[in-house]
Amino acid sequence: MAQRIVFNRMEVAGSLGDLGTLLPIAIAMVVAHLLRWDKLSV
Repeated sequence: MAQRIVFNRMEVAGSLGDLGTLLPIAIAMVVAHLLRWDKLSV
């Protein structure tokens, strides 16, 4: 038997929580890379 996929507000809250963790880390990695690249090119 196939189970129904449930997409409710708890799923949305969990995905937003994941984004709240992933987004700052991704932005910090990009900024750190850009700062390092600027220092290497001088």
